[in-house]
This record gives sequence, C-alpha cells and structure tokens, in this order.
Amino acid sequence: MSVTPETPAKFKGGKSTLIQYLKKKSFKMTSEIEKEKIQPCRIYFTVTASGKVSGVKLDASSGYREIDRSLVKLVKTYLRSGHLQKM
Repeated sequence: MSVTPETPAKFKGGKSTLIQYLKKKSFKMTSEIEKEKIQPCRIYFTVTASGKVSGVKLDASSGYREIDRSLVKLVKTYLRSGHLQKM
C-alpha cells in the first residue's frame, strides 16, 4: 500500500540540497566505479506529524551493497540533523 501525503516533506535549501549532500558525501566511494555500472537506488522514509523521521529503508539497490548501506546511513544522518523544514 502507498499513501501520498497532502503536504510532502520539505528540506531546508530544497530537495537539491539533499541530493548535493548525498553526492558530496558518497563521492569518495563511488568515484572509482564506472557510472554506467551504478544503478539508481531508491530510499524511502517516513516523516511523522511531529516531524520525526522513521523507517528509512532501501527500496532499490545501486548494485553495490556498501554504497547502499552508506547512502541509507547518510540519509538518516542528514534528516535527523535538522534539515527538515518545519511546516
């Protein structure tokens, strides 16, 4: 089942800031891999009504287990360190 919220989560600096953060923090581990070999990964998470982040999980793999683990950890760190915009 999938639920689409009335108001999607917003990030301080916008979604592009989150993407830039992930690219910067994962550059070292991905720089030696051919870009064509890395699959797009998808990470889901829930933002509760009180603004807490939970259920951060990988839904689609990059094809590299270590990269997947690192990206999940980076997303958790980013979201739990105050980058969600208060509604």
